[in-house]
Amino acid sequence: MLADIKRLPEIYRRLQNGDYLNGERTATFEIWPTARPFITMEKGESLIIPLRVWRGQVDSHVASPAQDPEHKMGTVAPAQSRGAQATLPFPAGSVKYRIRSGGDQRGFWIDVEIAAVDKPGLFAWSSDVADPSTGERFPIELSALVYEENLIVNPRSLDCGEVSLEALQKSPIVAAQLNVRKMIGSIHIRGVSSTLDFVKGGLQVLVDGNNYLVKAYVVANPPVNPGKYEGTIRLDTDDPKRPRIDIPVKVTVVR
Repeated sequence: MLADIKRLPEIYRRLQNGDYLNGERTATFEIWPTARPFITMEKGESLIIPLRVWRGQVDSHVASPAQDPEHKMGTVAPAQSRGAQATLPFPAGSVKYRIRSGGDQRGFWIDVEIAAVDKPGLFAWSSDVADPSTGERFPIELSALVYEENLIVNPRSLDCGEVSLEALQKSPIVAAQLNVRKMIGSIHIRGVSSTLDFVKGGLQVLVDGNNYLVKAYVVANPPVNPGKYEGTIRLDTDDPKRPRIDIPVKVTVVR
């Protein structure tokens, strides 16, 4: 089985509970990377999760879920860790699976197909699958945490309040800041700019690829007169869905 997680297709790297070395045992089957995939999704997104099944696994190198009280079929540990969030059934018809050949006699593939879910929440689905050769049945489960938004910008606008010219003469002022976080996949911010000449953008990488702190600096050069100003902080990204993010900004300059 695969051990190098970095080379896995993106769909597997999005799973929260895969055992990429051993897979998971259920009955006499070994299911890789897990018999109970738990995945994060964006509202309206459709996915296919391929699961590899080996039949006739009678050795004990992977613990049987039935023998481990923390991994019994019928429970999904990642979903339980969400605490008070209620688990809902997937909308009718939104999850199905198909079986395809594994290329040899040892097993087969199960493609779990998830149609777009039109609301956020924590969803669960389960089914009994029959081995196409022997008819032996075994359970698989699916849990998904569906986000309302994949890219979170917080806050959505910046109010820098009052900034004094006297303070600006001493040093630039960090007047406001916001957080940009990609919940699924990755994003890189390529540049930060402002439509106000005396407001500059700064970027701090919290987690490369998905978590950033953007700061709005008010500077004395070029000179600015007292008054109320409105403009935009612009973020250029490598996300094809959000190549540019505009954040309204307000600042009041006083003497």
